[in-house]
Amino acid sequence: MKRSFGLIALFVSLAGCGSDAPPLPELGLVKGTVTLDGKPVPNASIIFTPMDPGLRSFGRTDESGQYELTYQQGHKGASVGPHTVRIRTGGEVADADGNIISESPEIIPERYHGQMALSKKVEPGENPINFELTSK
Repeated sequence: MKRSFGLIALFVSLAGCGSDAPPLPELGLVKGTVTLDGKPVPNASIIFTPMDPGLRSFGRTDESGQYELTYQQGHKGASVGPHTVRIRTGGEVADADGNIISESPEIIPERYHGQMALSKKVEPGENPINFELTSK
């Protein structure tokens, strides 16, 4: 019994060694609401792209326009620092095999997802970031 316990401990300790995953940057939790002309925007995708080198964070609004960002590997938040933000509702949705399963219309004006996208700074800790968009 002692010997099998020792082998289990050895395997558990080795499981964390040799990981090729890069270390996570400092993350700030980001959540908020997206509205267009005062009304919640459901099913909008929000992409925070760091202005410094790093990985993007993604979120999707629920029926009440609320979102929460996710970094890689299921970690919540976005890297700390300034980001370009793009919000859109339109586009194609594909299944795991790459087959287009639906397409939705774009209701968000291009200025919120085009070349002149929004910018926000993510701080350590909690970041309530709401987007009050207008169609005009």
